[in-house]
Amino acid sequence: MINGTTPQYFNPLAAGYQAGPGPGGPHIYQSPLITGGGQAAAAAAAAAAAGGGAGTHTIHTAAGAQQSNVTHSPSPPHSNNNQYHKDERTQRQHTKLLRKLEQKHREVLNAALTTQLPPSPRKHTEVNGNARKHQQNQQQQQHLQLHQQHPLQHLHPGLLQQHPHLHPQQQNPNQNHQQQQQPHHRNGTSSQDTSEDGEESSSMPDEEDDNTQSIVEHLSSVPSPQVNEITSRSALFQWAAPSPLPPHESLPFNVHDLHYELLLSDPGKENKYKSIFKGSSLSCMVQDLRPGQEYTVRLQVYLEQLHGSPTEASTFNTPPCEPDTPKTPTLIARTKNSLQLRWNAAVDNGSHITNYILEYDNGKYNGMIHLINAQNCDFVEVCKTKGKQFTVNKLHPSMCYIFRLSAVNEYGRSGYSDLVKFNTAGNPPPQPAPPTLQHATAASLKLAWQRRSPSEGFTLQMNDLDLGYGYKNIYTGMDTVYECVGLRRATTFQFRVKAENENGQSPFSKEVVFKTLPACPGRPTKPQVKGKIHATAFKVKWDQPMDTGGADIQLYHLEISSGAMYERIYSGKESETMIERLSPGTAYQIRVLCEGPGGISTFSEPSTVTTEPVAPRPPQRPYCSGAPTPYAACLMWDKPDYNGGAPILEYEMEVELTNKTRQSCYRGKDLFCVVKDLRPGEMYTVQVRAYNRIGAGEWSEEYSFHAGAAPPNAPKELTITLKSPTHLTVIWDEPHCNGAPISEYILQSSTAPDAEAEQSLFQTVYHGQQRTAELKNLAPFTNYHFRVCAVNSAGSSRYSTTFSQKTPAAPPNVPVLGQHKITAKSILICWETPQSNGSQITHYNIECGDRVITSDAASTLCRSTRTRTSGDHSKRSARRDEEDDEAVSDADEDDSDPEEEEEVEDDASEAASIASATLAEKANRNELLIEDLHPESVYKLRIQAVNEIGTGPFSGYIKFTTAPLPPKPPKLECIQHGFSHLKLRWGEGKNLVDLARYYVELENARTGEYQNVYTGTRSTCKVMKLHELTPYTFRIAVKTKHAGMGDYSEDFVFVTSAATPNTIKAPRVYIEPLNGGGSGNNSPAHPPSSVNGSVSNLNTIVQGSTHLTTGQTTAAGGGAGGAGVLTIEWQTSRNNPFADAIEYVLQIAKSKDQDFQEISTRFDLQLVGDIRDYHLRLRTLWADW
Repeated sequence: MINGTTPQYFNPLAAGYQAGPGPGGPHIYQSPLITGGGQAAAAAAAAAAAGGGAGTHTIHTAAGAQQSNVTHSPSPPHSNNNQYHKDERTQRQHTKLLRKLEQKHREVLNAALTTQLPPSPRKHTEVNGNARKHQQNQQQQQHLQLHQQHPLQHLHPGLLQQHPHLHPQQQNPNQNHQQQQQPHHRNGTSSQDTSEDGEESSSMPDEEDDNTQSIVEHLSSVPSPQVNEITSRSALFQWAAPSPLPPHESLPFNVHDLHYELLLSDPGKENKYKSIFKGSSLSCMVQDLRPGQEYTVRLQVYLEQLHGSPTEASTFNTPPCEPDTPKTPTLIARTKNSLQLRWNAAVDNGSHITNYILEYDNGKYNGMIHLINAQNCDFVEVCKTKGKQFTVNKLHPSMCYIFRLSAVNEYGRSGYSDLVKFNTAGNPPPQPAPPTLQHATAASLKLAWQRRSPSEGFTLQMNDLDLGYGYKNIYTGMDTVYECVGLRRATTFQFRVKAENENGQSPFSKEVVFKTLPACPGRPTKPQVKGKIHATAFKVKWDQPMDTGGADIQLYHLEISSGAMYERIYSGKESETMIERLSPGTAYQIRVLCEGPGGISTFSEPSTVTTEPVAPRPPQRPYCSGAPTPYAACLMWDKPDYNGGAPILEYEMEVELTNKTRQSCYRGKDLFCVVKDLRPGEMYTVQVRAYNRIGAGEWSEEYSFHAGAAPPNAPKELTITLKSPTHLTVIWDEPHCNGAPISEYILQSSTAPDAEAEQSLFQTVYHGQQRTAELKNLAPFTNYHFRVCAVNSAGSSRYSTTFSQKTPAAPPNVPVLGQHKITAKSILICWETPQSNGSQITHYNIECGDRVITSDAASTLCRSTRTRTSGDHSKRSARRDEEDDEAVSDADEDDSDPEEEEEVEDDASEAASIASATLAEKANRNELLIEDLHPESVYKLRIQAVNEIGTGPFSGYIKFTTAPLPPKPPKLECIQHGFSHLKLRWGEGKNLVDLARYYVELENARTGEYQNVYTGTRSTCKVMKLHELTPYTFRIAVKTKHAGMGDYSEDFVFVTSAATPNTIKAPRVYIEPLNGGGSGNNSPAHPPSSVNGSVSNLNTIVQGSTHLTTGQTTAAGGGAGGAGVLTIEWQTSRNNPFADAIEYVLQIAKSKDQDFQEISTRFDLQLVGDIRDYHLRLRTLWADW
């Protein structure tokens, strides 16, 4: 393979060519194109012009050698310019000349294809001898096709320029093998045409031969190719382009238009060359050479259809290398302990093989080649020998071994051959089981047998008992199924099988006998009438078929037809039968077929029989024209199919009543009638017959119908059976259905006191087709009313009479446990009073852990709708309902915090929700407090109710855990007291327990009940709005989230202090002169503003006024205004809630020292100096202080 293709070798070289490679070239015959005359040269040029494209070689002939070269006038120069043709005459002459030249060219071409000449240097045959005939024909066809497609491009460009008039005409290449077109001569001269104007056409000039010869010489002057980069399997060939001859001249062609063909040969091919490269490149790398071989290479140059002679041969040798991979060994003999292998010699690649290495797997892989790869291969060398066969000994019997082979020469070791496996001989297989029959037909038997080893082959033998030739082999192979075909029907054959493998054959199996099936019988003979033909019957017979299929006939089937369809009327073994119940005057066709073990035959030829006429045939079965009503039905019928040969006179209809009696209900000519006086739902049967002049025909087919259905009657006889207080059974009788089957029953019940008056209170408790109903889950001790109705397709019946039944009393139902309150030592459970079921509940049984508590039902029932959940909560609720205007507690605004206020609000909302839920409870709620429980313990509790009938079921368990013990209350102490408040503290000002809430309560002295004054998490509280000098009793309790509310502490008594009187306003002061002059403005009604302003810092609530006048005094300095009477007025202290006497203290001080001095209680004052230099103040005191 060279460059991806496998070219064929050429024919041997021509005579005179050197046999082996060497400097000598092939003998080149002188071409007529070079040695012949002008006409011969023209013929050769024409032949060369008819060649194909690149790689297609022309065939040169001397067909034109016998023709003389006649001169003619030169053709006008070839040009594409239309301006050259000046007139029409010149154009006509040019056209005629081209036509003559094309005809001459065809003649030359035909002669070139038919004449055999010695090889030319421009053909492949110059190198490899005479080409094969099919190659010449192929080249000729390619040459003619190229000539037809491009008639002018096959010539050299120089020739076309010298002779532009050459334009060969296309012609069919098949003319080479058909008749040859000879040139037309006149008077024995060469073909010379004359134009219409008397001008002779010219021939091809001699310059063409010289130009072609020059091109061929340049193409043949190429030096031999150079061989470089030689390896064992490749070589690089390089060559140079043609050089001008002589050197100082230029080439007559363009070097880029050249194509090169490289020819290769080796001594083993008997000097046959093959083309390994064709192209315009100046080098070629050849692959796939054989190592250690001598090769000869030549080069040939092409220029379009012209080519030069091959160059001198260049010889080179490829270096040897390691051998090729040998082929797999073959097995020639084997025993139980040895295998004899043989292999063919491998290609040595130029160096003799020194030895072969045989390896095997020693039976490790047991013949599984797919498990072997390059990583895990573990082969053992068996031998290293120069021979081509070897016997491997010391093997195990019936063992599979895998072998591979490689060859070695002085250059190295070849690759391993493909893996091959062989088995050593073993024991022959044991006797197989006999074959079994899978499928049988009349001409074949399909047998199967079992395979015990993958390498087993089988031989199946058959014995034809009828022929008596004994057993013959009918199958030999590896399959386990074989079908014997071409057997005789209904024939018995014997079979046996034996197994064989590489170690031998087993004994034959036991003989088995199988029989082919019978074939399908032939068709019986045509049926024939036996005896007289009656109006409604006749007897037929037939004969069995000539071919029974190898078995007896089992059944005959007779079919009859009076129209388009056949009806089977007889099946049996007899070959004759009586056909009855036929229609009179009717033509019948009868046919018969037979059935045997092999199948069913075809029908016999049909036979036609016509019955005798009689009375009219019965009409078609009557039918209702519409749905029957409960009391009438309209019936219609059609005319009979056959009137018996006489016209129909009248029809008669007969009806069968419910008492099984028949009577005529209609007689007339109409085809319908109305049957009246029917009973709803009853079934009636009618039939009709026709009358003709012969008499009455047969009755038609009976037609049964039911009168229209009506709703059923109401059920009766309702029976109620009590099974338990909650279960009863209702049974009733089936009413009359009135023509339609009862589809279901509807049972309704009611518990209303007056069921007849309140029909709407009934509810459906059962609907179905049964006439009994099981009612469960009823309420005990309850009066039930029942009624039932029936339903059919026509509607629903009236309800039956109402039946009443009262269920007996039963044990009470399961109590439903409600919310419960858990403390450390007790639990308060609540439950709703269950249904007593007709007997009052006497007591309850409560299981709490290991204790069983029996509680009377009356003691646990809550009589009022408002239930107190605990003693503490009841006290708190009572205190909230009462109003105490005298002693009210409130938290101090200065000491309050948001968290405490929020907790108080939460407690109030919780109490409100509890109160609303309590009001919504019903009067049948029960409560029970179970005490003496252990703190932080888990208990399971359930409850049951008991009445006089028995014990009710237990409720479900509730699982609860008692709370831990609440913390002990802290000690209260008073840290601040006043006449209207007390500030308390506990726990040394710290929270004793995490997340604890404290409840401080104050005892109401009037009612003796405690009222909550503080709830929160702080350790102090301030109680306001108390009375002075009054003892108050307090107590405190602690509540935690997990332990709940603890016990209240002992009573703590604290007393408020005494209160001071209320303050009064500043007194009014004025001076009255003794002489009365100048004192008009200082009257008590108009006191000096300066005096009043000096005591304006006093502030009190005025409830009354007191006027006090001091004695007469004299001023120290004398003067008109120096003496007078000082009057001080103030209001009494009012709004005091106490009845104690009040004393007033008046103090005076000078303006400079502000040291107040108490004045006597009589309020006598001696004024010294100006009155404006004194300040007065007044306070109130209790009289007993």
